[in-house]
Amino acid sequence: MYILEITPKNPDADGPFFNQWLRDNFIFDGIGYYSNKVLISFQDEPVQAIKTEIKDKYNSLTPADIIPTYEIKKTYTDRQADGIVYYDNIRAGIALEYINGQLTEGNANYIENKVKFVKSKILTGDWVTAQYEITNNVLTGGTVTQEDIDNGYTQQRHDKIKADIDTYVSEHY
Repeated sequence: MYILEITPKNPDADGPFFNQWLRDNFIFDGIGYYSNKVLISFQDEPVQAIKTEIKDKYNSLTPADIIPTYEIKKTYTDRQADGIVYYDNIRAGIALEYINGQLTEGNANYIENKVKFVKSKILTGDWVTAQYEITNNVLTGGTVTQEDIDNGYTQQRHDKIKADIDTYVSEHY
């Protein structure tokens, strides 16, 4: 086994990006990041040109060198957390209306089913897709029907959910 040591540790290097670059270009056994150095283990000692290439690549990394999907995934993780909080508030409001006798169990279920695709998109952090759903697919013929109103899915409820989603999209995208 051979250990390639890189010192000092590059404070600007993005570990996931470097790890992926290393996997794409070389066969190695493991990598460890420590406070002042990086250790990369190999089955056998690489030739000097490979050691130099790896060290030069690592030392040249800047904050701009990241895996694009890493940042996107992080963004969606944050949006998903926001969606969970938002939908919990909607659900709590419906539950309170049920407890206070303003909605029946059937009404609550109707509302849940009415926005189920919007809900699924919000809960996964896909707010733009939720915006598309609430704008284009929730209403019949683009309007709140009498059946919707009779079951508690009023124009006011629809407009509030749509406005909240529109606001979130305009502030976070």
